Amino acid sequence: MKRLFVLVGILAATGPVGAAELTYTPVNPSFGGNALNSSHLISTANAQRTATATPRPSPNRVTPTT
Repeated sequence: MKRLFVLVGILAATGPVGAAELTYTPVNPSFGGNALNSSHLISTANAQRTATATPRPSPNRVTPTT
């Protein structure tokens, strides 16, 4: 009898459950995404490129010694 009350309590507490199909929509307009994202994506890429671009000496370059 106690198990029955526990089972009924669990079923009453969960309530109805619904589910929907997951759909994927790409962000990049080149792959079918929204065309309005293109300016935002290119500005973000340009900002990241300039933020990480640091001049590095070439490993093959010989520095003169005095």
